[in-house]
Amino acid sequence: TREQFPAIAKAGVEAVINLAPVTDPGALADEAEVVGKPGMEYVDIPVDWDKPPRADVESFLAAMERFKGKRMLVHCYAGSRASAFVYMYRVLEQKADRAAARVTLEKIWANNPGYELPAVPQWRQLIDEVLAAHST
Repeated sequence: TREQFPAIAKAGVEAVINLAPVTDPGALADEAEVVGKPGMEYVDIPVDWDKPPRADVESFLAAMERFKGKRMLVHCYAGSRASAFVYMYRVLEQKADRAAARVTLEKIWANNPGYELPAVPQWRQLIDEVLAAHST
């Protein structure tokens, strides 16, 4: 919420990456301004839930590189977009164990009944495509 961002900045977060479109419930149309007031940097990548494009993952990876070494908050509406993108970052850039990272991802997705990862083919496909493209 608007009121949480000053506390987030006070906790030491230096950059915010928002993956939710402004049409999502609770979205702040002026989030860039709200985040910037306490001095945090901001990147907005409005990921389409129904058709998440690989280009958005590439934009996310670039933003993560840009903010490397800074404390970051990656968020979306329900945590699903953010956790999927962070999962891909962990596997591709941090060389995290894919299976262990996947367990964490699936636990987060299980918190949104009806949206568990196996039930959302467009997200399984995106993850598989991105990981395959970066493996070659």
